[in-house]
Amino acid sequence: NPNDPWHHIDAMYAHYAMCDAQDTLYVLDDLIPSLSGGKWSMDQFFLNFFAANWALAWADPATQSELVYLDDDPGTHNGAPLTQSASLSSGSQTWSSTSPDDYAAEYFEITPQNDCKYVEVSVDGQAGARLGINLMAADTSAPTSVSRSASIGEDYVRLFAGAGVHNKIVAAVNSFQSKYDYDVTFTCVSPQVEIMEPRQSNFALVGEPASPIAFLTRLRVTSNGVPVRGLVDSSFTFEAEGDAVNVVPGSFQEVGEEYWATMLPPIKPAGTTFVDYKACLSGTLCDTETDALLYVLPGNSDIGLVFDASGSMSTEDVTGEGTRIFNAQRAGKVVADLARAGDRLMVTDFSALNNPPNCGNTNMDCQLDLRLLLPRTDVIVPATINAAKSAIEAITARDWTPIGPALQDAKNKLLAAPFSLNPKHIFLLSDGEENVKPLYNDVRQELIDSGVVINTIAFGPEADETQMAQIAADTGGEYRPVPTTDSGAIMAASTDEMNALAAMNAPTEVQAAMSIQRLPNHLGLAEAYDYFETEAQDAARIFYVAQRNVPGGEWRESVALVDKSASTLRIVVAGDQPDSPGC
Repeated sequence: NPNDPWHHIDAMYAHYAMCDAQDTLYVLDDLIPSLSGGKWSMDQFFLNFFAANWALAWADPATQSELVYLDDDPGTHNGAPLTQSASLSSGSQTWSSTSPDDYAAEYFEITPQNDCKYVEVSVDGQAGARLGINLMAADTSAPTSVSRSASIGEDYVRLFAGAGVHNKIVAAVNSFQSKYDYDVTFTCVSPQVEIMEPRQSNFALVGEPASPIAFLTRLRVTSNGVPVRGLVDSSFTFEAEGDAVNVVPGSFQEVGEEYWATMLPPIKPAGTTFVDYKACLSGTLCDTETDALLYVLPGNSDIGLVFDASGSMSTEDVTGEGTRIFNAQRAGKVVADLARAGDRLMVTDFSALNNPPNCGNTNMDCQLDLRLLLPRTDVIVPATINAAKSAIEAITARDWTPIGPALQDAKNKLLAAPFSLNPKHIFLLSDGEENVKPLYNDVRQELIDSGVVINTIAFGPEADETQMAQIAADTGGEYRPVPTTDSGAIMAASTDEMNALAAMNAPTEVQAAMSIQRLPNHLGLAEAYDYFETEAQDAARIFYVAQRNVPGGEWRESVALVDKSASTLRIVVAGDQPDSPGC
């Protein structure tokens, strides 16, 4: 209560009382976790403090409260004193230093020039160093903005948009209880653009040529596997075979280590079917997906956006890059933008109370906490979409994770009267860490039998990718992993195709070949690609067999019968070692 004369004084009183018995740092180490509800340790608090010293004037207090001072007095502040600064138009700039006194920071800043559009920032500490590392980029012209990534450790690297987006980029390095040597390097780079969606193997249905409809796009921008942060929609151009594809205003979002947006395709001549889709960064760094857009009317849908609001979704896997639930909300808003007149839209979130205490770690029999945030509503554009976005913004992380009950609840609400002939789709946004009964496997058959399609979007390094992909595969949906860690992009790139293929509802024998028999990755890919290519050609797959651990010199035979009406017979063989004579 701000009107209470003891407002904020009780904590200060406890602080000074403890100071009488212990040293100051001891008190902070105990006090900070207590006052932050366990969110910050003392070192994380100082990491944020050193970031705020530089970013205070340009950060958004509403969404970046850790970058502004608590109980700040009115008036201006002097900027953080710079240890080194330089302009950078090409190449790289390196400074070597030693961390200053305990719990103090140094600031290294560059101003990117016109030819330096993208900047890699790296801090490389001596072996075993424990440094606080804040890497930040700011646009200091109104409306101001700050992008921040932070870590505590020996080294750290991030990429930021440079000239044209950010005019200041800094590396703030602090010590804690020991001093260490380190190097700071800024390098102008040319990143790579990769279209994650739509793709030739997962094309978007964009409506009739004369009246196209919106579709979802997902992009990854990296340099040597490191994601570029802080890009804006004006950084990109999009086209469909020479005609501009436009971003729906306000839909462009940085989601984890990807960029998501709702796109409006161009009008095309009557009879247009498949067209190529191209995304370019700065007009010259491009990626093209062949036949990624199909001009055909997909029809309407009843859509349920189902958000995991468990405690684990409050985790921020990389400091400054948003919690899992924050990234899920961003993704959900982009999906909501895809709704059209004739659709019906619903928003729910799910958690379970810690009742009985620690139930999620014991018998999993927790009291459910399922919330209907937007009842199933006939879509009126833009009113319903705006209402859905407001509902999504109201989601907060709570306790345990009842995925099975949440899917049951959403399925029942989509199928409830008054019924429509629209196909029913659930979008499950979660980190997949279920711990409340009934578990997904307990309700799996019920969900499959309902005919409701479940699309899954997974967040965080602990996401149960196997389960999230399986939920989508079981129900004919699509699985989309969203990297939220430093290594997430690399990990997702190495498994994304396998998960996507599984989520396309591969038949039982394909699932068995890829999971139970555990075919090596490239064999599983070859087998699954062949299956989907056959399906795409409107052909029939009549035979499949996987041979494992065949001794040298041993022959194995298989027989299949083919009707004489078939005009083409294709035989595909893949192996995990070089062919030898007789194979």
